[in-house]
Amino acid sequence: MKTPQLEVCVDTHVWRVSKRLGLIGPKVNADQAHVVFAKITPPDWVYGLHVGLIRHGRQICHAQRPKCGECPLYAQCAYVGSVNPQETGIS
Repeated sequence: MKTPQLEVCVDTHVWRVSKRLGLIGPKVNADQAHVVFAKITPPDWVYGLHVGLIRHGRQICHAQRPKCGECPLYAQCAYVGSVNPQETGIS
């Protein structure tokens, strides 16, 4: 019997935060993000990455007013408070 492959569930928080951090490209939609994450995420990171991105999206990286000044990932962020994210993501 084959062990099922764990995948990162791409909900609103995961998609938005992943784009802002540059983990996925700015033009990658949620369906495409599943493919990207399946290629780059080690199986033992799936759950932690999913939970961490959701938590970051709910507590710091809000949709309307992200708290960039409080963000521990600010220096690595492709968004950096801009309405036009940089083209630094994985395409």
